Amino acid sequence: GKQVHQALVFGVASDAMAQQAMYEQMVFPTRFVWGYGGKQVHLCGSFTNWLETVPMAPEPTPNGGSVFAVVCNLPPGYHQYKFIVDGEWRHDENQA
Repeated sequence: GKQVHQALVFGVASDAMAQQAMYEQMVFPTRFVWGYGGKQVHLCGSFTNWLETVPMAPEPTPNGGSVFAVVCNLPPGYHQYKFIVDGEWRHDENQA
């Protein structure tokens, strides 16, 4: 019965590793919205190591205005982010 036991232990160990790997690959589509004007808006954050910026697209709102929005797939955890509006760093005062 020794071989069966070894196979079982191996199975449990690899299963736990697979679950961990799945968790690390899990992402959550997260919608970011900037509604305070500007011609060009980009998103930048800890999830891109503050190096890459993500261009945001203008979207019409029901009241005839427009906002900038983008959906990013973020891993679980704590994220910091800022908006770059026409080349200037801004943060959303309503989110603070």
